[in-house]
Amino acid sequence: ILDNSTTAMTGHQPHPGTGVTATGEPTVQVSLEALAKALGAGFVETVDPYDLDKTIECFRRAKEFSGLSVVIARQPCVIKARRSGGKKSSYAVGDECSGCKVCVEFGCPAIEFEGEKAKINALCTGCGLCAKICPSSAILEVRK
Repeated sequence: ILDNSTTAMTGHQPHPGTGVTATGEPTVQVSLEALAKALGAGFVETVDPYDLDKTIECFRRAKEFSGLSVVIARQPCVIKARRSGGKKSSYAVGDECSGCKVCVEFGCPAIEFEGEKAKINALCTGCGLCAKICPSSAILEVRK
C-alpha cells in the first residue's frame, strides 16, 4: 500500500486513513495496519520508502512470509509538500558521475542525461534516494 495521505487522482482530498473528511472536518481515522490485519494479513509492516535499506529488507521479509503480507509505504505527497513550500533538499550531480545510469533506471523523473552524465532537473523533490543509490557517490546534496 502506497500511503501518501491524499487521494491525488481526484484533487488531493484526504483519504479515510487521515482522520479528516474532504471538507476538513475531523472524523474517525482508519488504521491501514489494523485493516490489513483484520482482513487476514499475518505480516503487516509500515516503512518510510525514503529509507531504502529498511524498505528493501521489509519487502524481503514480506516475500519470505508464508501467508498474506502487507507492506505500507508511508510518506507525504510530494506535490502537496511542494505547494506548501516544503522541499527537503536540493541535489546535483558532480564530476564523479560515471554515466552508469543506475539513477535513471531507478525511475526518478528528475534525473535526465546530458551527454554522458546525469543531470538533476527542476522536478527534484529533495528525497535524496538518488544519492543513496549512486554507485559513484556522484550525487550530492546542495547546501543552501
